[in-house]
Amino acid sequence: MESANDWMDWFIQVNNPTIGEMWNDNPTYLVANILFITMACLSLLFGLRRGIGSRYVYLWIAAVLHGVVTEMVSYNLPDINNFWHSQTFMMFAGRRFPLYIVIFYPATVVHAYVAASRLRLPWWAEPFAVGLFDVLIDFPYDILGIKMVWWTWHDTDPNIYDRTYWVPWTSYIFHMAFHSSLAFLINGTRRVITGNSDKDKSYGFFKEMLCVLITSGLSMGLAVLTQFIPIYHGLKDGFGIHSEIIVLIVIGLYVSIVWYADRMPKEESRSQIESKGTGWCNETGIAILLHYITFMVLVYVAKPNNVISNGLHEPLGLKHQTMEQYSAAGVTYTKQRYFDPSSYDEGYIDFHCDPAGTPNVTSNPNLIGKNWYTICGTPFDNHYEYIVIIWSFCVLGLYAYYVALSRSSTQADVDRPVGYKKLRGLKDGDGKPSFGKVKGKKLKNKKE
Repeated sequence: MESANDWMDWFIQVNNPTIGEMWNDNPTYLVANILFITMACLSLLFGLRRGIGSRYVYLWIAAVLHGVVTEMVSYNLPDINNFWHSQTFMMFAGRRFPLYIVIFYPATVVHAYVAASRLRLPWWAEPFAVGLFDVLIDFPYDILGIKMVWWTWHDTDPNIYDRTYWVPWTSYIFHMAFHSSLAFLINGTRRVITGNSDKDKSYGFFKEMLCVLITSGLSMGLAVLTQFIPIYHGLKDGFGIHSEIIVLIVIGLYVSIVWYADRMPKEESRSQIESKGTGWCNETGIAILLHYITFMVLVYVAKPNNVISNGLHEPLGLKHQTMEQYSAAGVTYTKQRYFDPSSYDEGYIDFHCDPAGTPNVTSNPNLIGKNWYTICGTPFDNHYEYIVIIWSFCVLGLYAYYVALSRSSTQADVDRPVGYKKLRGLKDGDGKPSFGKVKGKKLKNKKE
């Protein structure tokens, strides 16, 4: 039986590496950790500023638990286990689960949910908007993160074989499918269990927590059953279609649903004001600005060839040792059991920074199965191309969030600027606070 110390060693590791060591080995990774922890705190503050019982607080909890379920299943299911995070100053679950990833989900999906809610879409369309806003946050993270060795991918897993800039196309489907499912479930369970799917007002701890537990427990399965199996696996496994084509189809499907719903607006779906940007002056607006500005700076100053990642990676071994892998659609594939340093296709890493050189598994069979070793980043093939692609996605993301937050309908639970504990003011016909000008008349908001 394992001792309490053994269990604690598995559960959490702190200061190995230290913050100073992270700064020396991979400073961009330290910045990314701080950024997403900050974004997660901002998303929690967004809810807490509306009261500890706000539904945004429960959404935050649901996003955390959804992330824990998703990550732990991914680490422990052999048919999914295909990525390894680089080490940070706080790691969980046998050093597989960084602190910033624990709260990465509320750091992204809560802000995506806030932006989508401003569009006032029908219930069947809003989750797809959440998926689109979420993947807009993910694009620069995925592209720069893998190049800077914030994590590594399995070398031969067929589900992540199709890539661009070393990012598996399936990663984008993951963000859209999993987080649209989370939004669908949190809204749906609230409607069924409490009788109301308002974004802000809570209907009691026990009912809200029941919604949270159902959502976090079923969101991964719902995404797999309704999107991954019929769309991704159906097209890839059934017809051999490249994952890039499938991602473009999925994005087109999401955009079409959102656009269709947006072209049939309800009365409250369009702004009744001359916008003054009030919707941008909240925690979500601040988080989104921080996110995109940070990535625009990081890609410019980044030096991936100086990156050192010492820690838990794909186990070493010989390439001829293979294993079967079963897809969710029931198709059986074959992939390498181990990572062979003498023959691999992961162009974002090598071993130039390790004084011992490239591990030779053939002459040192004792290395087979070893998963703690040092890998190094590689130079940009074309740094300007990375700058252009990251900046393009950042500008697109800023534009999309600006339109949602500042050029869409007024919404009391989202329009509260930072600095206001509670907004009270003139009411429009729907009982929502009004800002700025309405039909040419200047209105003043009453402060507490």
